[in-house]
Amino acid sequence: MRIALLLLLLVSTGTTFPTDDPCVAYPPQEECKGDTVVNMSISYDDVKSCNFPDIRWNYPCGTVNATFTYPGHKINVCIIDNDGLSGVKTITGILPGGETVSLPLPTAGNPSCIHERATHGPIRILFYAGRVSAYLARIGYHICTDMEDC
Repeated sequence: MRIALLLLLLVSTGTTFPTDDPCVAYPPQEECKGDTVVNMSISYDDVKSCNFPDIRWNYPCGTVNATFTYPGHKINVCIIDNDGLSGVKTITGILPGGETVSLPLPTAGNPSCIHERATHGPIRILFYAGRVSAYLARIGYHICTDMEDC
């Protein structure tokens, strides 16, 4: 009986189970009205040993503003189609100077990258979903350094 009540409480509050796996990032869950923006930060140092890191966005709604960093290094960021981008409608990259780059949604074998503009400093990527239209968006990505070929 106690377990059922605990599960009911967790489901009703929108709580997600935390993970110690640095290869899986969960954006903070907030009540979404379609224009909600949640922020998250991903450091290359935390994910460099991951084969397939991803962002798991429960009930995608509004916008996730993901900041990718590797202080002191140029970075490139590629978004990978892993058959889990349900609900994501647009992807926009924002470079350190504020320049925006519309990125196509990735397809199988064709990642969507900000690589020809590799830069020192953070790269922000906005994943826009609008209103809830899916249960889970699983956004695969790869961060490359200036020493790697994306």
